[in-house]
Amino acid sequence: MSLVTRWAGLAGLAGLLGGLVLAGIVLPPGDEVMERRLIAWARSCVILLLATSGAELLLRARTMAGGDLTSGLAAVPTSLTRTHFGAVWMARGVALLALLVLAGRRARAAWAAAFGAGLAVAFTTALAGHAADRGDLSLMTLIDWLHVVAAAVWTGGLFCLAVVVLREARAWPRAHVAVAMRRFSTLAGVCLVAVVASGVFNAWMQLGALDALWTSTYGRILFAKVLLVLAVAALGAVNRFRVLPGLGGDASRTAVDRLGRYVACEAGLALLVFGCTALLTESTPPHHHERDMAVWVVPSGR
Repeated sequence: MSLVTRWAGLAGLAGLLGGLVLAGIVLPPGDEVMERRLIAWARSCVILLLATSGAELLLRARTMAGGDLTSGLAAVPTSLTRTHFGAVWMARGVALLALLVLAGRRARAAWAAAFGAGLAVAFTTALAGHAADRGDLSLMTLIDWLHVVAAAVWTGGLFCLAVVVLREARAWPRAHVAVAMRRFSTLAGVCLVAVVASGVFNAWMQLGALDALWTSTYGRILFAKVLLVLAVAALGAVNRFRVLPGLGGDASRTAVDRLGRYVACEAGLALLVFGCTALLTESTPPHHHERDMAVWVVPSGR
């Protein structure tokens, strides 16, 4: 249950940030039908995040109480008021409620405020992870936040394209489709660089040594995640260099159909990446094992 909750929460956050970026930066303005669809998409993602946040709070409270769901419900007030997770959860709740209001407004200022609230939600994700063990405002937490945001914008954009945008793209002028997809491809490339750079840093800090990548459970899950990310990036490269050049030609409808298939495959692989991420949050990094063992080492001569 905990893994499913985390997986769904990660997918919801990605869908939210990716959809906001598509609406505000990537897609051409003025299409009222698409704007309504993107508003509905954003609200659905916020509702999913509210649901998964509530479920995660209950699961944390149940773990703290050491009993069943009934004892977990009784422990919710204590979890909210006396734990670090409770403080983070309340901040996340405020940001999500603000998003629920802002998501239905089309003004540019409302979009900027919504995106800011989305970044705040992403920061609470970093604060609830392994990186925050070194402090809420540590370098590791901030880099993990960058990792979360970049990955969410990239993969969430893929989700929104596959489910919402490309279904309507056939009716658009060819120039609109080509411009929008080239914008997203460029954005995805920037996000990929940020994901790789921050991911390498996080992996080194959590693993502690290179051989932990294949000698620990955490490392093996991370290795599977890396392979999946590379597969998504490879499909993105095919889209960028093989499919996008054909969007402006005579076979543009065929190219859009092919683009839709590739994007759907990328989105599916991205969901598997989030599954690995959820597993990683449930696993203890090797570096933490080493630190915990060091606490129990008694210096000689005592």
